[in-house]
Amino acid sequence: MELPRGSRRPSLSTISPSSNDMVLALGTEHPEEVITVTIPPSTGVNKADVYLLADTTGSMGSIVRALKSGANRIIGSPFTGVDIAFGVGNYRDLPETNPPFIHQTAPTTNKSEAINQIHEWRVAGGGDRAEGQLFALNALAEAPEGPAIGWRKDSKRIIVWFGDQPGHDPICTAMSGLDEDITEASVRARLVEEDITVIAISTNGRGLDADPSRLSADYASVCTIGGSEGQATRISSETGGTHVTGIRPDQIVDTIIELVEAAVQDVGEVKLVPSPAIAPFVEAISPVSFKDLPGDEEHVLHFTVKCRGALPCEAEDKIMVGAMDAIADGANIASQSVQITVPACNPLRLTRFVLVDAETNEDIRVLAENDVLDMSTLPSALNVRVEAGDAVQSVRFALTPAHADLQVEENLRPYSLFGDIGDDYNHGSFPNGNHTITAVPFSEFRAGGEEGAPLSVSIQVINGMNPI
Repeated sequence: MELPRGSRRPSLSTISPSSNDMVLALGTEHPEEVITVTIPPSTGVNKADVYLLADTTGSMGSIVRALKSGANRIIGSPFTGVDIAFGVGNYRDLPETNPPFIHQTAPTTNKSEAINQIHEWRVAGGGDRAEGQLFALNALAEAPEGPAIGWRKDSKRIIVWFGDQPGHDPICTAMSGLDEDITEASVRARLVEEDITVIAISTNGRGLDADPSRLSADYASVCTIGGSEGQATRISSETGGTHVTGIRPDQIVDTIIELVEAAVQDVGEVKLVPSPAIAPFVEAISPVSFKDLPGDEEHVLHFTVKCRGALPCEAEDKIMVGAMDAIADGANIASQSVQITVPACNPLRLTRFVLVDAETNEDIRVLAENDVLDMSTLPSALNVRVEAGDAVQSVRFALTPAHADLQVEENLRPYSLFGDIGDDYNHGSFPNGNHTITAVPFSEFRAGGEEGAPLSVSIQVINGMNPI
């Protein structure tokens, strides 16, 4: 049986509940929902792209020779059950090598091609001790199916980066010719955004983690000399990878095989991602993600999702169909089907309450149920407008506890809690405490004719550090 695209193996992960059907008028809230993602032990990824990124400067001779000798073992390792592809590239440094990164082959399942590209590595040069790996990592931080690197879609993307010296930080525009400086921080951010896992292997003591600021003589007259020790540890840690140090030539092949095996087994990050059709309705997902999940354990992950109506009504019901996808290291491991119905407009319907600055007559925000109004951060003159359908000709307001400024009945738009003259809102305010605002629509003036459904919202008013 063919596994689903982007799934994990051999036991499929699950999501519960498996479906969700919501009715969300503009501004209305759906009760918070807990979505549970269960990842069985020993699941691993179904599809992985592994990019071998080598420092090929002069000091790396013995490591490169060992990798050429062991290329068949690395590329030929079974990684049972994984559709695995290998990409190959190498880096040196500016200004001696321009560009300092040579992309040799996109991730490919053609083992001979990947092995041949490893045999193309030649060590030379390097100049000062710091190298140009940040340039290479920046280039590799590309979206799937991008034109430069060619990562496959729906694969877990892994960079295996090995070298014996840290990277120049920054690689400035005057040196690189690019539009922006490349820094460790910018590279980390791009790799994290692209869900790319970095495995770093230092082949000379601290190697990739050494302090580049003391090893950057070639950049002294062109770029600001910066950076600090710990580059590889920070990059690997933030991307869900690992950094190992002091790896000898006789260890490098086995180390790569073991670390790749662990990377396709472990889960670096799991998050919930709404599909584009339903994304506007998703107000919050908590937590944002779960990270660093060992592959030999079962993981039961609970996400709390909050949704709110985000689209205005139309003459007929509008139905949005999408999914809430559980994404693990860039691969879709389980999906909840979601249907959201935006109900047709009811001409005798109230839709939402809006807090208004009565001094400027400008909207502040839509009031949510159990909203907290901190008067130390809000204007002293406030009002609340209720938005109404076309058939509404008057609105009756109630406010608990009672309020002296309350406009009980409004017969002209805008319909506001404390009244208005045209579009000029009357000034009002709320004392500290809990309040409930209720509005009832009517089809005729002076609360006459047909009575529509009431709309209410509860708020809490505080003043800085002085709640009720």
